[in-house]
Amino acid sequence: TKAAALFREIRERGYRGSRVVVTKYIATLRAGTAAPEPRQPIPSPRRITTWILRRLDTLTESHREQLDRILDACPDLATARDLAREFSAIARERRGHDLRHWVARALATRGRNRSRASRPSSRTTGTPSSTA
Repeated sequence: TKAAALFREIRERGYRGSRVVVTKYIATLRAGTAAPEPRQPIPSPRRITTWILRRLDTLTESHREQLDRILDACPDLATARDLAREFSAIARERRGHDLRHWVARALATRGRNRSRASRPSSRTTGTPSSTA
């Protein structure tokens, strides 16, 4: 059977479990009841902050993909990333004349985030939040 062939193959690669475990797992795959692959752990806030503050060309492809997924899930973090990168460019390129515009943009963003945070979300109330 395919389960027996798989068992022989993985045993050759170092598997120490029993044939019964492999057979039962194959049965769950065939029935469509196998447990899904575990989700990747959520990176720590410190790691996410590091990725946001680093230049993109210094991140591995895996880190860039994880950061993209996180930023897609949290638009406020994407805004923070944009502001941090813009500020970094202003400082690095010594464009002090752009700082006033950056501060105005950052303050306007903060106001939008506060108004959004003050509305109860559907997660806390059980009902969809209203949009203004």
